[in-house]
Amino acid sequence: MSRKAKVSDPITIAKPHTLKKFELISRYVDEWARKILGYPKSQGIIYIDCMCNCGMYYDEH
Repeated sequence: MSRKAKVSDPITIAKPHTLKKFELISRYVDEWARKILGYPKSQGIIYIDCMCNCGMYYDEH
C-alpha cells in the first residue's frame, strides 16, 4: 500500500550526475556572486535555476 507523499518528502535520492551539477553550480555561483557583489552599486543577486525540479533531494553525505 503506497502512502501519499508530503511536501517535505525528498523526491528522489540524488544521483551522481545531480550531485556533480550541484557542485559545479555552487562553484560557479560563488565566483560569480563575489564579482557582482564586489561592485559598489550592487544591490544583491537573485539566482534562478531554470533546469531544476520541484521538491528536494535526499543525500546521505
